[in-house]
Formats: sequence, structure tokens, C-alpha cells
Amino acid sequence: MQVANPAPHLYDPSDPVSANCSPISLIPDEILSHIFVVGQIPVHPTLPFDTAAVVSPQFEVLVSHVDQHWRHVALSTRSLWRRIDIIPRKTITELQTYHDRSKTCPTDIRLDHWSWKDLVPQVLIDLVMHNDRGWRQAVINISTAKHYHPFLKHLENFPIPNGPIEHLSLCVDQAESCRSHPKMQPDFIQIMKSGAPQLKFVRLRGMAPYYFRPPLTAVTTLHLELTKAITMAYPLMKSILTASPSLTNLSLYGEPIHFMTWPTQSPQTSQGMNLPQLRSLRLWGTEGWIFNVVLSHISAPRVHSLYLKEAREADLAAFWPSSHQSFPILRKLVFHECDFTEASYHTVCEAFPDITDFTVYSTSFNTPIIVELLGNPQSTPIWPNLKTLHLILNASDEQELLYDMVVARADMNLPLSKLRIGTRLPSGVLETLERQKYVEVETFAVLDQWPEGLVHLDDDDVIF
Repeated sequence: MQVANPAPHLYDPSDPVSANCSPISLIPDEILSHIFVVGQIPVHPTLPFDTAAVVSPQFEVLVSHVDQHWRHVALSTRSLWRRIDIIPRKTITELQTYHDRSKTCPTDIRLDHWSWKDLVPQVLIDLVMHNDRGWRQAVINISTAKHYHPFLKHLENFPIPNGPIEHLSLCVDQAESCRSHPKMQPDFIQIMKSGAPQLKFVRLRGMAPYYFRPPLTAVTTLHLELTKAITMAYPLMKSILTASPSLTNLSLYGEPIHFMTWPTQSPQTSQGMNLPQLRSLRLWGTEGWIFNVVLSHISAPRVHSLYLKEAREADLAAFWPSSHQSFPILRKLVFHECDFTEASYHTVCEAFPDITDFTVYSTSFNTPIIVELLGNPQSTPIWPNLKTLHLILNASDEQELLYDMVVARADMNLPLSKLRIGTRLPSGVLETLERQKYVEVETFAVLDQWPEGLVHLDDDDVIF
């Protein structure tokens, strides 16, 4: 690699000539610029697993104030200034500065924290709307008492056909005082009508799934969050979920589904929701109906990972007979605050016998029943192929039960490979588990992001 501006001599802190030229200042501008961009990427902090993650603010401003060299490199790195946060505490001057410094880079827009009574200054709206370079990402959280917010009006006919937008998170939350709703459009595509061929990630929450749907034909990750008391009929749900032949990750939340329009029997693949490329499915419904109804109408032969939150035994009763047919290669299962008995776990094991990775998240101080079942030599072994177990440790005395389970699995020639433990307890409390030689023990402070392999911090994944 050719190094720009090589140092005339080796760095020597005792040499007054080189004292003002530290080794880090000798890094080539191209590499330093890349370091800045990587350093700006938010990551999970080391916080308790139930604490919201915090992103260090304005990293780009900090590095631009270190010295003249760093400032020159920072100001020359256009992508470092591409995020434009339209929030009440940001000044017009600050946002204009970011806009100017990002130059030709597609921008990352975030509109948030404005109440329905507040008016976003028109100059800010113009700044991001009249942007010929396009958006790369857009996160728009709107609370409005009007039929259409100016941003939504702009999104109807997104001005750049074949634009670069890759990520859209749209939450439209009408004020409770407004009882009128915009007329539901019959067309499937309601925003970005000029096309969005690079749109891979979409989150629709609140009113957005009903009235502000973008083209979904290229989407690989879809969050559909039905948080409003507006029912969704089966044809509309099916059209949304099957719009993209490449849909890989699906997260579905909500109860307001018009079940009267759904087939009374589990339909054949041609009639149901056929999701041929789906690999990861996440589901939560506060009343439980959604589990039976939705799972029974989805055919996803390539699903590898299934995440269920607050499911109960009765919620899945109608699903079990067709479960293996619907998800024949399921290997990873996540239960978040699910209340299952021993009999239910045996049913789950019969439905999905080849699980290799199991997660149980629970805030209860009772040891999850699965720990006892996994290590019980007197009963039919639970998941003989299981290699990785993730769980939350809420009390120090639970580690003895975990230790006994690990040893029992090894004695049954069904050893685990890794035990991942989420805990607030001091590291010394896990001495018993760390002393054993059967499995690798790993601790975690925050719950894993969804979907697996997500490289950035998804601040807006707040429903689950």
C-alpha cells in the first residue's frame, strides 16, 4: 500500500522536532477517514440487558475538533456528515452545515420528537425534500392531527426515480383528538410511486401499514407493526407479506387483524401466504390469536429461525399439527416470556426435533423449566442436536442447576457447545460454571438484535 506524505524520520517523543507529530498523525488521510467512518457506527454499550442502548452523540464533531489535521480529514469525509436529524433541539444552521458538508452523498434523514401540535419549520422541510442527491435512509416518526403531513405528501411521489434509498422506517401516529382518517387507498403502492428498487429494509408502524405503503418488491427485511385499532383484512395482509419474492426476515406485531376475512382452514400453499425465501420470522400478539392464525397460514420452507414473544400453550394448539410441514428446516428457536409446561416443551420438541440453537428470555426468578428437561436422563431427551443455549440468569443459585444440566447432557452423549448467559450478577458469581470444562460460557449484557447478523444498531426496534 502506498502511504501518502511519509514521515521524514522516526517518531521520537524526546525530539522537539517530532514532539508535535505523534504517530497517529502520520496515518494516511484515506485510512484516517475510514477510521472516522467506522468509529461513527453505533454499537451496543455494556449496559444491563433491559436497559435501552445509548449512542454517543456527534462523534463526527468530536473528531473534527482534535487538531487541524483531523479537522481537515473529517471535513473532507463527506459520508461522515450524511445523517441529518430533524429534531426540535437541532438548529437550522447546524442542519444546513451537515447538508453542505455531506455534498453529493445520499443523506440519512431522521424526523423525530415533534409533537402533533408542533410545526416543523418549512425551511427544514425544504432542506431535505429538495435534495437532488436522494436519501439513503429515512426514519420518519410523525404524530399528526392532519390527514397528511408535508413529509408524507413528499413521499407520495418521491422525486428521484430509481433513487438510492435503502432503508425506510415510517411511523404515523395520529393524535387521539383526531377521529377522521385519510381515505384508504385501493392501490397497494401509496408512497414512493416513482419506484424504490434499492429499498431493502422497511418498517411500517401505526397508520403507515394501511395508508402509506412503499413498493416492497425488493425488500428483504420487513417490520410490520400494527399498533392501531384498525383491522387488517386477509387479502391486504397477504399482499403485503408476499409482495417481495426476496423477503428474508419478517417481524410481525399486532392484534387488529380481521380474522373474519381469513380462511377458516389452513389453506393450501397456492391459497396461503407462500414466503419461499423467508429465513427468520418474529411474531408477537398481545392476545395470542395471532400465533395460531398467522403461523397456520404461512408456508415458509426455508425458515431457519423462529422468534415468539409471550406465546402461551393454547395460542399454538392449532399450529402444531402443521408446524413441521410449514417450517421443515427450523434450527433456531427463541421464546421470549413464553409460559410453557413440561408437556408443551415435549410437543415443541416433536414439532421441531432438529433444533440446534435455543433461547429462552424470562424476567422470572424461577429457573426456566427447559433447564431441568434438558438434563433429565429419565425422560425422552429434549433436542438431541442442541448445541447452543441462551438464557437469562436472575439468581446466583441457578448456576448450580445449569451446571448439573451441562454435566447431564455430556453424560448422555448429548453435549452442549456453548452456554450464553445474560446477567447483572458480578462475574465472580459464575465461578461454578466457568470452572467446568464441558461447554464454552459466554455472558451478554443486552439482548441480541434481530435479525441475526444485523451490523448496525437499530434504535427503532422498540416494540419487541
